[in-house]
Amino acid sequence: SCRMGRHSNLAPYPGMIPITETRLRQDILGALIRPYGLQVQDMRFLRYSQNHVYACHHQGKEAILRISQGRHRTKQQIEAELAWINLLVSHRIRACQPIPAKDGAACVALDLDGKHYIAACFGHVPGNPITQQDLGDELYEKLGRLLGQLHAATSANAVPRLASSRLHWYESRLLQEDRAQLGTLLTRRFCDSVDDLIRQLRQLPVCSEDYALIHGDFSLGNCFLDGQDLWIFDFDNCEQGHFVQDLVTVI
Repeated sequence: SCRMGRHSNLAPYPGMIPITETRLRQDILGALIRPYGLQVQDMRFLRYSQNHVYACHHQGKEAILRISQGRHRTKQQIEAELAWINLLVSHRIRACQPIPAKDGAACVALDLDGKHYIAACFGHVPGNPITQQDLGDELYEKLGRLLGQLHAATSANAVPRLASSRLHWYESRLLQEDRAQLGTLLTRRFCDSVDDLIRQLRQLPVCSEDYALIHGDFSLGNCFLDGQDLWIFDFDNCEQGHFVQDLVTVI
């Protein structure tokens, strides 16, 4: 996630990184941010959920640094995510624009102390979190309009090269690795029901007009309101899916 959220730092089940490992060692952090021209003393730890997230300043402007560790994402997948966001920004969609490293690389991937890390930097979107007082027809119209613009730009530009690097919705970490890691906490009946639902949904027709890259986690928590403008961030879970999935998620 590119911004602070409501998640706890406590690992909810075995296999996730425990709270004692949420802050990266300074030498590891330093190696990952050096290609961006950043300094360790300027980094402010925000949180750990699926990624290590830090706030910083890049060339005098607020920025967010996201560091993925281990099996979570591959470099190719993150490059596809960043390229897609850049495409959306080029179509004047208000999104967290990626910031490249000094050498022009989209992200930084390093093997450090026996672990694989990938760092990505983003511009800090303006505005503030959506509050209860903001909720209403006007806000939901903005959400729908923003999603419509995002999907239209994606569909019109037909991004098969980018999409091919991101998993399909049914291959997602949530439905695969996370479910497997929960092990005996999930009943066989529950897992069979999920598998049956996936089989049914995979029978739906697929075409570029309504199936392509989607945000995958479009929610009030991943949007900021800046006056009358709505901004979107946290594309970390973007995947190939039906456009209606984004609508269902926010509803």
